[in-house]
Amino acid sequence: MVREIPVYHIQHDFTDCIKDVQEGKLEEDSFYINKDLTLDKIKEYRVNIRSQDDSEYDAGQGNTFQKVTPDRYRAILDGDLCSFQACSSDYSAETEDTEWTAVDAIDTPTSQYVLGDSNGNIHLYYELFNPLYKIEEAHFGDITSVKFFPSGKLILSASTDMRMKIWSLEDRFNPRTFVGHQGPITDTAIIDRGRNVLSSSKDGKLKLWECGSGKAVATMFRKENPNDAINSMSLLVDNSPGREQNNGPLEFGTLGKRALAGHSSGVVTMHDIFSKDEQLQLPNEFMCACNAVAASEGKQNSIYAGYQDGTVAEWDLRFPAKSVSSISFNKGTPINTLCATDRFLYISSEPDTSIKLDISGENGSSTSQEPATFLVSNDNKVSQFIQAPRKDSVVSVGNRGFIAAYKVYYNS
Repeated sequence: MVREIPVYHIQHDFTDCIKDVQEGKLEEDSFYINKDLTLDKIKEYRVNIRSQDDSEYDAGQGNTFQKVTPDRYRAILDGDLCSFQACSSDYSAETEDTEWTAVDAIDTPTSQYVLGDSNGNIHLYYELFNPLYKIEEAHFGDITSVKFFPSGKLILSASTDMRMKIWSLEDRFNPRTFVGHQGPITDTAIIDRGRNVLSSSKDGKLKLWECGSGKAVATMFRKENPNDAINSMSLLVDNSPGREQNNGPLEFGTLGKRALAGHSSGVVTMHDIFSKDEQLQLPNEFMCACNAVAASEGKQNSIYAGYQDGTVAEWDLRFPAKSVSSISFNKGTPINTLCATDRFLYISSEPDTSIKLDISGENGSSTSQEPATFLVSNDNKVSQFIQAPRKDSVVSVGNRGFIAAYKVYYNS
């Protein structure tokens, strides 16, 4: 059974309202919390801030709002508990012209971030999002994926222009372009040390590439429908010890690697990169497209899938016939992206809602058991999340130049 999560939006600058009263700039102030009743109807609550209040505030009619930490808050509204987390750092662009579409991070040789935008540009930043440079017109369409190679000296970019490219961060040179997909590339993965890379596309294909030659080594697809568009991909890595094997002269480190592919049909397939076999299918349980897939290192057999109708489901790969649990919020609006860390699942939904779920509870909690924390923004649509290099925060990027870091708390 799908659990419905009520959606709340809080005034994005509510922490400034609290700060102004606490610092004596104002005697009192207020801000709103809106609960979405339907897609076009809301209920508004007003939280009143007064100088004599410390960490708990009146939200009217017996409702309360409480400060937990400097960036975490919770409210009891009509008997329901809802939680909010403000960003710990806001690195948003000064202008709202930029729409960020992809992000990655690495701590080698130092903390670095790479971002792609909707105009085909690639932007490199070092720690705390200090800009280094921009590669203009790297692609002729939206950047859909950017990935650092393990060395931290190269990046892989992909785009709706059906091309994938390698870039040197030292001189911005493009030594290799991969051509062969017949539809927009939707996701990428770097295999092992980076001699092979993997791509997914709206043409329904997963392609394994060899970086030295630029050749497509193998093509994988859903058996029943080779043209079933792939909207999202996630790489699963088996780290158990074993004998290293190469599968031919153009494959390196593919043993123990599997790819999850979320299809427009709603089916999720899993492919063994070494054998090229399709190992299993997760059925179209929710009768709509699968837009996003993600896997958590902390839950070996669990994966998460986000769907066009606003549903997010947890699946156990050992029992693929039916999902373990599922949630829905903003029902009827698409899930944009998922990001799973060892403890949390980050979810973005159209048009402007992002939440965090704790998935690390006793015996590995499922999506049906934990309350959601709403990530506060100025009604921004988040396109991607990435864990920061030191794993102390998760960074989200999106429209109107939005870049924000949310601190990771391992204690409730």
